[in-house]
Order: sequence, then structure tokens, then C-alpha cells
Amino acid sequence: MKRMIYQQELPPGERVNESKLSKDLGVSRSPIREAMRLLEKDGLVIDDESAGFIVYTFKSADVKHIYQIRSALESLAVQLLIEQATTAERLEIGNLLDDIDDRIHKNDTDPKIIDMNQQFHEMIAAGSQNPYLVKQLHSIKVLTYYFRVLNFEGAGRARRIQQEHRAIYEKIEGSDAAGAAYEMQKHLAQDLQHLRRVINKDDSGV
Repeated sequence: MKRMIYQQELPPGERVNESKLSKDLGVSRSPIREAMRLLEKDGLVIDDESAGFIVYTFKSADVKHIYQIRSALESLAVQLLIEQATTAERLEIGNLLDDIDDRIHKNDTDPKIIDMNQQFHEMIAAGSQNPYLVKQLHSIKVLTYYFRVLNFEGAGRARRIQQEHRAIYEKIEGSDAAGAAYEMQKHLAQDLQHLRRVINKDDSGV
């Protein structure tokens, strides 16, 4: 069901029909309701007393708040990574970016690119070697991924995002902690700007 929300098979504002989901997925309503509670905890649905579970409609402010957290934590993470990462760990990030380049060259709308994008950011967080930082980012992982899917809407987005990731990695290679933090903050600010346009477009029905 999480995938259905990510891919907007269950679009924002839609009431979740538990009976239909139960039939479509071939399970009883009990696990459906349990899943709804987990999705509510993640912030993807809300429990309306009169209508049941409804897919949450994210607003521009929601994105801003999540990206404020990400910018603070991920800019710190990349600085800590530069202080502590081995050459092999840095190369692993570079190899991932090479793999993304190959996939973009073949098909820049391949949904696998979104997962690889997520992996890039998670590798940087893990490289910080700060378990509390990683835990905080993990707590918003579901929302981060939801916004990441939206962030890839639009022609050329995968290529633009990859360019920004390359700029971050260039600073990692050069052991420029301040520069890497700046590039990370700039990257996330540009993501936020794009996401606001996507969400505002959806709100206006344009």
C-alpha cells in the first residue's frame, strides 16, 4: 500500500476503501487496518472519524519542514563522512554515481534511479558514523522517499539531480568539508523549490 501511495495509485485526498483493498490484495481486513495504522504513523494517511482513512494531502509547508531537517542533518553528515571515510568508502559512492550515469543514459525515467538516489543519500548518512544522526534521518525516511518520487517529476530531472550529486561528490573527493556541506544545502534547497512547484501545481489543478 505504501507503494500505491508513492505511485499515486492511491492519490492525495482519496478515501482508502478497505473492502476493495482487501479483495484486490487477497487478504482479510485485519492486516489492511493494521497497515493503515502504520501508514498513519508514517504520516501518509490520516484517520477521519467520519470518512475513515484518507491519503494525506501534503502542503508546501510540510515539504519545507522535512527539508529543513534534511538540510541540517545531511550537510553535517557529509562533513563527518569527509573526516572519517576511507578511500574505499568514497570510491563506493563514486561507483554508485557511475551506475546512475549508466542508467540515466539508457532511460532517464527508469524508476530504479529514484532508489539509487535514495541510496546515495543513505550512504552519506551512514558514512557520518553517527548513529543518532542516522536514526533521525531514518525516522523521516518514508516521507523523504514520497517527496523524492515527486521530485523526479518533470523533464530532465534525473540529469539535473545527478549533476548536483556530482558536485557534492567532487567536494568529497577533494576532502572539502565546508564545500560539500554547501553543495548539499544548495542541492536540497533546489529540490525544495522544485517540490513546491509540483505541489502548488497539483493544488491549483493546473
